[in-house]
Order: sequence, then structure tokens, then C-alpha cells
Amino acid sequence: IPTFIELKGDAQHRVRANAIRSIIEVASVDTGMTTATSTSLPSPIPTAAANAVESLVSMLTDDRSPHRLAGVWLASRTLHQPGEPHLSTRVPEIAARVMELAKFDADPSVRHRATATAERIARDTRLGWLSPTPRENGPRWAWNAA
Repeated sequence: IPTFIELKGDAQHRVRANAIRSIIEVASVDTGMTTATSTSLPSPIPTAAANAVESLVSMLTDDRSPHRLAGVWLASRTLHQPGEPHLSTRVPEIAARVMELAKFDADPSVRHRATATAERIARDTRLGWLSPTPRENGPRWAWNAA
């Protein structure tokens, strides 16, 4: 994970997006295990995951269109990570930002990708409302009022 943490600040938007995605994926399967070197130290993964989600939000609001495009790509692939609390608490904010980019971004490629991602988010949200329990392969953040 240290390499991913280092790469999430890379100047290349694709490197940055892939590093953030990797951190979020690792965090979604982390069970709170301790580090390999010490059984008394907590895992650094939760902190890295929280920072990665902040980086995702930052990419969606970046002035550079390639970074916004990579941020939308990243959102489309990470909003469905099961069990990642740092991400799941920010889904409404991230989804709203993606929908804003779909409507108003000056770059047509960002608008196009954001529109596809927003439609996917909307579809999965509707399915979440219809389903009393989280779907096996679906997002864990479905907004059920259970």
C-alpha cells in the first residue's frame, strides 16, 4: 500500500486514478488486520482509504479536464465497492458531483463519461430502493429505508 499512497499524488491523471482505485479496493477487503511487522500496530489501510476518497473528490473538482475525466472513470469503478465505509459515507456527495459534471462540464468527453456514470448510479439507486436487502453483486450503499 505505501507505493499506492505515493502514486495517488502523481501528476499523471491515469496513474493517480489507478492508485486511488487500488487503495479503495484494498480497503474494501481489509478486515482490520494488523501490520505484518507488529501485532500491536493497527493497519494503515483505513487512513489510506480516507485519504484516497478525498483524492477522488479532488479529482472530480480539478481544474484540468483530464483529471476530471479520470475522476469520473474512478467514480464509476469504485462507487460499488462493498463494505468501504470511507467511500460509502461520501457516495451522495460524489454522485452529485458526477451529475453536475454530466450537465455542466465544458469538456464534452467529461460530460459524456459523467452522463454514463450518472445513469449507472441512478439505475443502481432505483434497484436499491426496490430491493429490501443489498444485491449480491450490487452496491452496498443502496439507500434503503429499512
